Amino acid sequence: MFKKLDFRYKYLLSVFFLIVMIGSLGYLLHRNHSKKIYSMSRSKIDSTSSPNKVSQRISLSAEGTNKRTIDLTQGLVDFSVSYSGNSNISVNMLNGNGEPFAKVLEHYGPCIRKRTIFVPESGQYILDVKCDGKWAISGD
Repeated sequence: MFKKLDFRYKYLLSVFFLIVMIGSLGYLLHRNHSKKIYSMSRSKIDSTSSPNKVSQRISLSAEGTNKRTIDLTQGLVDFSVSYSGNSNISVNMLNGNGEPFAKVLEHYGPCIRKRTIFVPESGQYILDVKCDGKWAISGD
């Protein structure tokens, strides 16, 4: 009977160690994902485009709920979002078909936050901002 307990004890310790290692690895990968791995050359805003369409360098600002179409190239895009309202702000990126692609920000109250998003392919995306106050988004 002692040998069965000893085996179970070793098994439980092994499972616990495995769970801790997987959790640590997940934390490190998540933390490193938000850092910029490499830099890419970025194109500037095309002066012939409409005010709602921009190329890789992004600079948008408005008040309240708004959707903006943006042109992005494949790779990493660093977003910086500032919000001066006193309620919830939600910023989601939608693909060209209007389907949710990535959550840029979900926060309550005034904030300045940064987030790096990987864009899998070049094309048009939609930034969907839902809030009550003034906001600004920049990216490159």
